[in-house]
Amino acid sequence: MPPEQLAQMAEQMQTVMGFVKIILPSGFVLASVADTFLNFLIAKAVLKKLGHGIADFPPFKVWTFPSYLVYFFALALVMIYWGQSRELTILYHSGMNLYMLMSVILFVQGLSLFNYVVDKYNLSRWVRGIILMLILTNGFLSQLLICAGAVDTIIDYRRLRAPRKTS
Repeated sequence: MPPEQLAQMAEQMQTVMGFVKIILPSGFVLASVADTFLNFLIAKAVLKKLGHGIADFPPFKVWTFPSYLVYFFALALVMIYWGQSRELTILYHSGMNLYMLMSVILFVQGLSLFNYVVDKYNLSRWVRGIILMLILTNGFLSQLLICAGAVDTIIDYRRLRAPRKTS
């Protein structure tokens, strides 16, 4: 390999490592959520063997998050912009971590919406799998799913929340 290419690869690796250091706190939070979910599944299986029952989670297609999470997503984008443009490192790092957390939450919301839509239109498992594979492997489609999750939290496309009473 030519030395220029090695130098470029080393520089890219340094950039990636710097980014990983920045988002490490949000990684810990997301890992703890995943760990808690796995603990729930294991505890549910063990308690079922012991004769005790735990209620299931609702079906994934009806999962929804509060609409105010979109404000946190927007706040994260503003924090990233101000942190970079005004060279406020702590603001930039906090914004990146908040952005990562909100992106994952809105991605899950988008996947839930996707699951609802494919059930509603009765797509075959094969077509679902292909679309899901495209979403997971294509960055643009993943971002589109995050945006769809954000829009779903605002407008409640699936009409899952109880209507507000107006006085």
